Amino acid sequence: MKTNYRTFGTSTLIVK
Repeated sequence: MKTNYRTFGTSTLIVK
C-alpha cells in the first residue's frame, strides 16, 4: 500500500 500511496499522491498533483 505504501507504493500505492506514492502513486496516488502523484496522480493527485497531475489531476490538480
